[in-house]
Amino acid sequence: MTIVADGGNSAFVGLNAKGQNDVAGTPFRDRIVEGAVRDGAGWVDYVFVSPAESGLFSKTTYYTLAQGSDGNTYVVCCGIYSSCV
Repeated sequence: MTIVADGGNSAFVGLNAKGQNDVAGTPFRDRIVEGAVRDGAGWVDYVFVSPAESGLFSKTTYYTLAQGSDGNTYVVCCGIYSSCV
């Protein structure tokens, strides 16, 4: 559950995200990893801070299990923000 890359916030790189919830209490990172290991790919919804704007936003993220050129297995994610209103 260690983050190895983040396009929105490089401060997350190296962070162990296991057990961390969003502001609504959703264990979204655990759900992403569990879903990727179980199903290979999927979607998860949660609330997060956008790197482009201040405030909280709904975020929908697609995740997939991927094999790296280094032989390690990674979970790759890409999400989109929308207003919480």
